[in-house]
Amino acid sequence: TRLLHQPITLTSASVYKFHNRDYTLLNDTKHENHALHAIIELTPHWDSSYGGYHVYTSHKKELIRIYPVNNTLTLIKTTPDVRSYIKYINHNAHTHARTYIHLTFTP
Repeated sequence: TRLLHQPITLTSASVYKFHNRDYTLLNDTKHENHALHAIIELTPHWDSSYGGYHVYTSHKKELIRIYPVNNTLTLIKTTPDVRSYIKYINHNAHTHARTYIHLTFTP
């Protein structure tokens, strides 16, 4: 709670597994709320040439790319003008899969 300076509640918890040719779309009508997102990366080996990284944008400008690194916790504080998507996983990934847990906490 110190990160947001207010009490927070876990509002969603999901496990994702992405393979070659998987991706998510950037949805112009879906906005992130004021929230704290936690990404727990479980992928044992991932090369940046595979794609499949998280992209956070605001007003059509890329804010950050989050590349998968095994056994890491990434915290992202979002506002309503932020959107996110997963970049297309290309043929270089072959049989590699990206697995992570995504938690969302809101005030």
